[in-house]
Amino acid sequence: MRVLSLFSGIGGFDLAFTRAGMECVGMCEIDKNCQDVLHKRFPGVPIYDDVKEVGAKQYERGTIDLIAGGFPDDWNDWLSDSVRYRQFGNAVAVPVVEWIGKRIMEAKR
Repeated sequence: MRVLSLFSGIGGFDLAFTRAGMECVGMCEIDKNCQDVLHKRFPGVPIYDDVKEVGAKQYERGTIDLIAGGFPDDWNDWLSDSVRYRQFGNAVAVPVVEWIGKRIMEAKR
């Protein structure tokens, strides 16, 4: 299964999807520091700066099976860091998304 990742951050969801057997075919992340991490974690995968750059020109119909999107950085600014990381830290997110990815792959078979 081929995944296009939007608002990729440092690739936590994408790491989980690849562990579940999926292929990341493109990413979109505006933050340059995050892009540096993505280039190291996913060499050869195209990374776009702006979500408006990603579309039919890059990906023809049928070349993407799943579009995944990360959470915006400010979606939970009202929470303190301690509450935020207890609820949504990478220690929880990667295994959960990996589990979801595996269920998607099983359903596709």
